[in-house]
This record gives sequence, structure tokens and C-alpha cells, in this order.
Amino acid sequence: MKAIGIGLAIAALASGAHAQQFTISWTSHLVNQINAPVTGGSDVGAVFTEINGQVLSGGQKIPITGQCATWTAPPGQIFERNGVCMTAGPNGGKASFVYGCDWDSKEHTGSACWGFLSGLGGPVDKRVGQASWHLVIHPDRKSADVTGSGQWN
Repeated sequence: MKAIGIGLAIAALASGAHAQQFTISWTSHLVNQINAPVTGGSDVGAVFTEINGQVLSGGQKIPITGQCATWTAPPGQIFERNGVCMTAGPNGGKASFVYGCDWDSKEHTGSACWGFLSGLGGPVDKRVGQASWHLVIHPDRKSADVTGSGQWN
């Protein structure tokens, strides 16, 4: 498997006018994968995942779930892979996330990722933010563990 989709699930944080920092941890599970060979080039692929985990902010552990899609970026782009997630948490918290990732080894066992957050409901409605994280793919290549941090503005 060339890529495993991940997502940043930070949809349930408390609101406020000030910047709010958080840490994240979740597991991403492969739902579907498509790889298309390209004549004269590298394969292009997409993966679809579900995520389950938590956000830690202000001493609170907030459960999150979501769905993500990650795909191979065109040659010459800043990231090797791009993706999107839709996430949800308690109290109607919803967020979308648009991100880019680069492999951290030629074996494709982990990734470094960065992205932009948009609050879509509940406590994070109409807020924006950013995050970065590291993904480690399990040996079965059907799941991955993610840890990282970010900030709602």
C-alpha cells in the first residue's frame, strides 16, 4: 500500500475568542484503496479511511471520529500526498481538514503532515486553525497511529 489516509479530528474543542492549543492522537483504519498504473510514470492512488481517537485540550479528553481521503499529488507539488477529512465530536462539534503529507522514509512506513482546519459546527463553528502530526503505519498496512498538535485561532 503506497499511502494510508489520515485525518485530523479536532472537531470538539471548546470555543473562545483566543487561540486554543491542542494535542491529538487517533488510529486510522483503511476502508478502501484505489491504485491506477500510469504509463511512463508512477502509480496514482487514493485511500479512504475512518478515524477514531481523541483531542486533549485544556485538560479535557474529547472523543472524535471521522472519515478521510488521501491521494497522490501531481508531480512537482509541495507535498507527495494531499487529503481531506470530515470529523465530528460531542456537542455538535464538526470540522473539515485539508492537508498535505510527505513520506519520512523510502519504505513508506510513516509520514509528516500539515494542514488547515475549518470549524463547521458546535463549539468550533466558524473557527479556523492549523495542525501538524506524524503518522506511523502498522505492519499490516491497513491501519496507522497518529500523534500531533495544533491550534484553533
